[in-house]
Amino acid sequence: MRLVGTDRMPVRTKIQKRRDVSRRKIVKRIDFSSGCAYHCIQNKGRSGRFMWKFVVDYANTNQNGPVWPAGMPPEGEQESYSMKTIMIGDYIKRRRVELGMTQGQLAKGICTVATLSRLEAGIQTPRRNRISALLQRLGLPDSRYFAINTQEEVAIEAYKKDIVACNVLERVEEGFEKLQKLEQLLPPDDNLTRQFVVRSRALLGGLDGRYTHRQQMEMLLDAMRMTIPDFSLEDLEEHYYTFDEIKTLNQIAGLYLAEDQTEQALHLYDKLMNYILNHNQALLCRNGLLPMVLHNYTRALNIAQRYADGVRYAEEGRRACVEYGHYQYLPGFLALLGEGLHFTGQDGKSAECYREAYYIYRATDDYGNAETCRRDMQRYLNIQLETPEL
Repeated sequence: MRLVGTDRMPVRTKIQKRRDVSRRKIVKRIDFSSGCAYHCIQNKGRSGRFMWKFVVDYANTNQNGPVWPAGMPPEGEQESYSMKTIMIGDYIKRRRVELGMTQGQLAKGICTVATLSRLEAGIQTPRRNRISALLQRLGLPDSRYFAINTQEEVAIEAYKKDIVACNVLERVEEGFEKLQKLEQLLPPDDNLTRQFVVRSRALLGGLDGRYTHRQQMEMLLDAMRMTIPDFSLEDLEEHYYTFDEIKTLNQIAGLYLAEDQTEQALHLYDKLMNYILNHNQALLCRNGLLPMVLHNYTRALNIAQRYADGVRYAEEGRRACVEYGHYQYLPGFLALLGEGLHFTGQDGKSAECYREAYYIYRATDDYGNAETCRRDMQRYLNIQLETPEL
């Protein structure tokens, strides 16, 4: 299967082909974003679990030839790898060695070293959420493979999505009910999902005030230690992180900010930003983590009256939202830009940013933040926006 080049638009953006042959199941996916066709071959073993591996069919996506994932294959061996099988364990091992990580460092809190060793040797495949966590720590995309999910795993993922929605929509009681049901499904050794449960409970409990900031902080630190037992905020640079761990650190920094401990919050955001910028920035941006951290970092900079730095990071965040489609953060960045530009003597640009933020908030029915923008514009710039009829 050959992919069209970037100068020609594909008729379809994804092709999936499934074929059952005896005990083997083949899933084929074309990923136009990377220029690769991935064939995931899943073999059902005696235990009933599915083992799987990559077959990678790379095709030219531009005049410079194939686009290869980081660390795979090694320089000079691309030609021999085309249309050959690449075991997921080999993929993980090569990236781990490239980063100078030991098996213990990578496996910490996710699986045992023995499990990782068997995975790299191609003789065992852990649960899908563990594979995703390993790939995330390595800075590799976790969306380029298919695995067979059990009914239990499907139910767990469905509950997690519902709980995230409850957090966003502030449906606290419903969120706690779903957390309780989710916990009943979890295997005893699923630290990754248990970490998600504790993090979500802290966030939900903060919405209705049942947990103090101190209690939330303790819960979030406990969540971090579920997967990194020796974790401490002072040694943040010593570890590699999954997406959920980055979100947990972002919540901890937000609690510092809520407690008016702005310097501690900025110190933690500085470390988070350094980690993101040095650990596959594009991947973390595509997953929305960079805009999320940038937004909160900019807010902390403005609170600390470091407006020039705030303007710089807010503009980076605005561009990231547009480039990667994370528009949920866009009006927030525009409002933060409006504030920073005013305090750096650029009132004309400030008014433009405030107006754009105001009308985006209104267009998305976020009338609370729209009203905040209107009031800030009047207070800082003495400009009165007329409120349209609802």
